[in-house]
Amino acid sequence: MIAGLSVARWAPYLLILLVIPAVVAMWAWRSGTDADQAGLTVRALLGSRRIPWSDVAGLVTDDRGTVSAQLNSGRAVPLPAVGRADLPRVVEAAGTEINPR
Repeated sequence: MIAGLSVARWAPYLLILLVIPAVVAMWAWRSGTDADQAGLTVRALLGSRRIPWSDVAGLVTDDRGTVSAQLNSGRAVPLPAVGRADLPRVVEAAGTEINPR
């Protein structure tokens, strides 16, 4: 940001470059997954999606350790900011038996 301000002083049309770090910061601050007894809330930069536990068939991890919610419809929804190590807390928040795969 500081370097961007310096460049923008020299060439004001480059001020638009300050948008990039601002968007990345907003994405990092906003994205994530909330879990409670009612279900999952997956938050992204521009919106969120509520998924009730009744729609979740299971929680799936891949080789990189990222977690997805496998839905009854067959779709997989990636869970931002949830890793393999976080699965016990997600299952505990559900208050039911969900078998991580």
